[in-house]
Amino acid sequence: MECIKEGPDNYLAYTDNGREYTGIDVFEWVKEIEKLGAGEIVVSSVDKEGTGEGYDTELISKISNLVDIPVIAHGGPGKKEDVVNLTNNVDVDALMISSLFHYKFIQENTSNPSSFEGNIEFLKNKRNYKNFKSCSIIDLKNELINNNIQCRLE
Repeated sequence: MECIKEGPDNYLAYTDNGREYTGIDVFEWVKEIEKLGAGEIVVSSVDKEGTGEGYDTELISKISNLVDIPVIAHGGPGKKEDVVNLTNNVDVDALMISSLFHYKFIQENTSNPSSFEGNIEFLKNKRNYKNFKSCSIIDLKNELINNNIQCRLE
């Protein structure tokens, strides 16, 4: 489910990668999704996705408190501390990360970023790249361990 913030406590549900408005309030929708038998919910904050500004902890926390099924956070981390912040402050079951690991590699290893999958406009314009402090997976795991957050090392 993709979400866009519309006012202080109002999030709207979208589909098709944030292109199609459903007319449904996100918080009502997650309750309905759970009733319909979903096994988990992946929450993508369209407002945060690809920005490197951190997860939308307010949105993810509210959803996590509304449902009894696993909640997976997606969209926004630009540095290791964003992952630590989410994990320490929100009861989330899992999280998804991509830009944090990939953008620096792509920027440094190709003169033609359009040959790679991903947010091509972001790569061409280097828009908001300043928000990213890329790291490796092992760097992130070490950061989690240093902050007393359990994770697998293998």
